[in-house]
Amino acid sequence: MANNTKGIKNRIESILDETQNRRKISKKTVILSLPGWATLLIASSILTACNTRTTPQKINNLEKKLSKNDLIKINLFKFETTDTRLLKKMFNPEASTAGYFTHLSFEQFQSTMRELRKQGEVIRQPSLITRFGKEAELALYQEFVYPTEYSPPQIPEDSDPNNLFPVTPATPEKFESKNISTFLKALPTFDNETLLSLDVHLDHSRFAGFINYGSPINAEGTGLFGKPVPILITENRIEMPVFEQARMDTSIMLTPDSALAFIHFASPPKDGPAAKASSETPLDYKTTLFLIQPTLATKP
Repeated sequence: MANNTKGIKNRIESILDETQNRRKISKKTVILSLPGWATLLIASSILTACNTRTTPQKINNLEKKLSKNDLIKINLFKFETTDTRLLKKMFNPEASTAGYFTHLSFEQFQSTMRELRKQGEVIRQPSLITRFGKEAELALYQEFVYPTEYSPPQIPEDSDPNNLFPVTPATPEKFESKNISTFLKALPTFDNETLLSLDVHLDHSRFAGFINYGSPINAEGTGLFGKPVPILITENRIEMPVFEQARMDTSIMLTPDSALAFIHFASPPKDGPAAKASSETPLDYKTTLFLIQPTLATKP
């Protein structure tokens, strides 16, 4: 009986420890910029920002003695999926959560990597190597050029409704560029021989696709039995890009080889013109998992 009581007590303490090691980030802002005809169209963007600072939590893991002179290697892994059920099953965040992060022990990190590799490609980004007290940065950029303004379509003034040729569709006039990027900033701080404190800033953006705000230009034609039918002259597409962006700021306490997991859940627009347009033109929204793992670097 005493053994059963002790076992129940240990299980309760384990559940409490696991609960304390999990943190959720609620949706902070969702910004959708819609076009105005004064400047015609400006790029739409969807921004989910996760900005928090947590009380450092200890994580049980392989004990490795640290010293203030150690080199710290920070690994960054990325996994993208359109099926959020996998990550929700693995991490069990609340349904309303837009961004979520949790701590993983070394054993949990290995188990997570094995499961992810069964489902798809886990992209390993370049690692950072730094010392305690010295901030390090990783920036991966890809320039994306997109139109911001279109000239109106040109239709002949005295044209026959049955013959609209020649028609010039809306044409891009002005362009801007945006960096599609993953930016990581990390500052490790020596705590003791088994723990280090890690300040992390992560900023990630990706291109989700184009939304078409244009309308087709049709001419009148005659179909079977003399019935009038529309004939497509031009699709007159006015395409504007949609970007997803996720940010996280946090401070955690970790043992070497354990990891911080951050999940950004895709947030498509649910109402307004952009929602209607995106329903007609499906976008490539993806849920992204980042794993940030500090390890001891081998000295040269």
